[in-house]
Amino acid sequence: MRMSAVFFIIIFVSLVILFLAHLAVYKSLVTIFALSSQTTLLSLKIFLIVFGVAFVFAMLLASKYNNFFTRIFYTISASWYGILFYLLLAVAIYAILSAIFGNLLPTSISILGKSLVVFALVVSVYGLWNAGHLSFTRYDVSIPNLSSSWLGKKAIWISDVHLDQVHNVEYSSRIALAIKKENPDIVFIGGDLYDGVKIDEAAAIAPFKELHPSLGVYFITGNHEEFGDNAHYVDAVKAAGIRILNNEMINLEGLNIIGVDDRDSTQKDIFENILIGLKIQKGAPTILLKHQPFQLDIAEKFGVSLQISGHTHRAQMYPLSLVTKLIYRGYDYGQKQYGNMQIIVSDGVGTWGPPLRVGTKSEIVVLNFK
Repeated sequence: MRMSAVFFIIIFVSLVILFLAHLAVYKSLVTIFALSSQTTLLSLKIFLIVFGVAFVFAMLLASKYNNFFTRIFYTISASWYGILFYLLLAVAIYAILSAIFGNLLPTSISILGKSLVVFALVVSVYGLWNAGHLSFTRYDVSIPNLSSSWLGKKAIWISDVHLDQVHNVEYSSRIALAIKKENPDIVFIGGDLYDGVKIDEAAAIAPFKELHPSLGVYFITGNHEEFGDNAHYVDAVKAAGIRILNNEMINLEGLNIIGVDDRDSTQKDIFENILIGLKIQKGAPTILLKHQPFQLDIAEKFGVSLQISGHTHRAQMYPLSLVTKLIYRGYDYGQKQYGNMQIIVSDGVGTWGPPLRVGTKSEIVVLNFK
């Protein structure tokens, strides 16, 4: 089957799912609020129809154009999908409780339905605010055989910035300023710096030129840089004075730092061959920068002391974070131990899709070497 046919099938299926989701919300809102005015019903139908298809078209436009209109259109339509999720959750809870207790407590169930919808909207507004609020997560890191010159040093890890129609140069400026204030010794950028939509790559990353840690700034690719030809992203990163670690290892003051390409490191055999080729000395303190927290067994087998990853976002919105916990077997977030290897996974500092965060945070990770 040709790729174009697959693409249109995906679009069609997505639209069907979105139609059903909006239909469920429409019918539930009509019931909960006892809507009967024809004008109100028509307005609600038009609103849900327009926003039901808006994000699909916003993504298509964003892949080709980057201007004021596309940024506003993309941001609003993407935000609506986050709101839709919590409205669906609210009406689903209402439907279940109504089926069980509706005949016994009709008045209470009606009040509960209204309360659930209001609560869903409040949570959505909070999620929009929380997604744009930068926070720091700090970890103390102790690595066996680490040179004393690293003790007291500070590293920063950021991943999943997703510079796009929502997050542009203003957002990267805020991140760069926050990092500068921390005065780190080294900075790691862990992939998905770009979202994959149309953007001025050089302008969006320009604020990162102001970062001058003594041990440098290093970048690895994420899956969003590899949707197609990643040359324009790689060129922009290099032009900003950032070193790209592409399946290679460097040694800084006795500490091995490995950076792997996302596409290669998600394929087990290729990833293993990369580590074989690097000839990691047994017992040497080694940090692996890897976008996705998969293949932990391979990294641990080759003597990696600490793997740092991102990618998961913890699904951004609770309770979807319960799904990522299952997918990544508990290694979807935080500082954990895997055999003899430590692993730290970040929520990421940007968002993908709905610019909402509920139960997660837009975080800059700070590593203090102890």
